[in-house]
Amino acid sequence: MSIKNRIKAAGFAAVFITSIVSLPAAAAMNPYDWDGESPLSSDWTYYISDNVTVRGNYSLPENSTILLKEGASITVSENSTLETLGSIYVEDGASVIVSGGMNIAEGSVISVKGMLASDDKSQLSVKGDLLCHSGAAVSFDGTTTVAQTARLVADCDLQLGGSYDNRAQSSTYNGNVDIKGVARLSGLTTFNKNLTIGDDAEVTNSGIMTLAENCRYSMTGSFRNTESGTVTDNRRKYDEDAATVSRLSLYTGKQLKGIDVSVWQGEIDWAKVKASGLVDFAIIRSSRGPLNESDPSKADDMLYNNLVGAAQNDIPVGVYHYCYGETIEQVREEAKFVLSLIDGYDISYPVIFDIEDPWYEKNNYTKETLTDMAIAFCEEIKKAGYMPMVYSYASFFDSHLDTDRLKEYPVWVAHVDTDKPAYDKDYFMWQYSWKGSIDGIEGDVDLDYAYVDFESYIRENKLNGLE
Repeated sequence: MSIKNRIKAAGFAAVFITSIVSLPAAAAMNPYDWDGESPLSSDWTYYISDNVTVRGNYSLPENSTILLKEGASITVSENSTLETLGSIYVEDGASVIVSGGMNIAEGSVISVKGMLASDDKSQLSVKGDLLCHSGAAVSFDGTTTVAQTARLVADCDLQLGGSYDNRAQSSTYNGNVDIKGVARLSGLTTFNKNLTIGDDAEVTNSGIMTLAENCRYSMTGSFRNTESGTVTDNRRKYDEDAATVSRLSLYTGKQLKGIDVSVWQGEIDWAKVKASGLVDFAIIRSSRGPLNESDPSKADDMLYNNLVGAAQNDIPVGVYHYCYGETIEQVREEAKFVLSLIDGYDISYPVIFDIEDPWYEKNNYTKETLTDMAIAFCEEIKKAGYMPMVYSYASFFDSHLDTDRLKEYPVWVAHVDTDKPAYDKDYFMWQYSWKGSIDGIEGDVDLDYAYVDFESYIRENKLNGLE
């Protein structure tokens, strides 16, 4: 029955009020109001124009409606629960505040034009329809669970703190979404306006997420795809610079296995490496910086053998340069040197700045200077259209680099013999062993994980001169 028909029916029923046996006992003075303490009746419409506090556990039956008028509110207090099997309509200027529990059952509707807010102690469960209209104020700071059966349409701005677990088959966010807590997304999720992942936010996507053409995306927190998670990014005209962490973070997910090699591995049988099935990518040392004025930057003696061998066996590669530069100007020249070495080769993983030498610590280089050097290298690589990356030990990052200033550039962190590197920022590759064994390589070889399919990403975004 529509709201209008329910209102007519309720008006008609009022003429015969003495014959109605289902009226709430505590609402005899006004059968269309609710005091928050009386049982709610079936097949009834409640018009609430006051401030109601729910203390205890109550259920709005199926086919019943609460119409919350302008200026009115319902507050579900701590240790209390309001379950709706029917419909709740929150008019502009009205509010629902949840400090306890609120359950929106399958088949029920909550339509919000005013305010819906849950605090950090709340438990909000959505199995029916949650419709947040344009201009509404909606924020979730407690534990919020949106079930597969739910339908979520948010035309308003939405703030997500606490724990937010959305498993709905389809969710559409047409307003600004600001994520400040832990969010898990699955199903079909579409962001049509602005998506912000804040400093302490942790977002995991296991469904199909779409950023629409007019969406703007910013991230200072963490974003990860699971094995099943994908992102379709249609916002090209607003994010033309693909070689940034903000864009790259959307493509994290599948863990790929790799190696990094140099002249120290000698001649590699790349056919055997490929046949091993243990290598999805390889990072090849391109060069090292100048040792002194008479010993300038130098290409790795096995660079071209390795580039050709990997290419012949369809192993995607990136390159890394070991820095010895003493000034920002020298580092810029090192970057240009690397670019000259790889020109014309199929580089489908990042071009990496390796800064780790203990000489910098012995000579009292500051965090500021070393960070400036890393940024200078990355700027030159990025300016040439390549994807840059910064490599070092977890301890070197922590002690000698300002990672906040480097947050635009992806990180490859080294920390071996541990379950997780001691690095509390986002990283896109992890060197986890120096004692690997791969058929086709004599002796030990470094082992790595990548959390982005860089080859697909770099080709899709036409970086590194690739189509």
